[in-house]
Amino acid sequence: MKDEYVMGIDNGGTVTKAAIYDRNGSVVSIASKSTRMLTPREFHTERDITELWAANIEVIKKRLSNQGSTPVKSKESPSPDMETVCIW
Repeated sequence: MKDEYVMGIDNGGTVTKAAIYDRNGSVVSIASKSTRMLTPREFHTERDITELWAANIEVIKKRLSNQGSTPVKSKESPSPDMETVCIW
């Protein structure tokens, strides 16, 4: 397929981003959404997982809606770089 794309999602400390890349690794488009880092006490940080999930959905929808009629294939590959525990 000529126009194949990859979407990367980054849940940083205060921003969630989704970027679409072409086969050459060039950025096609990026969407971002600010998120809160909670600090309940000194040296502790937390994330509101419901807020984080909503931010992911929002940036993914923004990027996919800009792809128009271009087919999008979905393959997921989570890769955390720190210790993460999500409790609902």
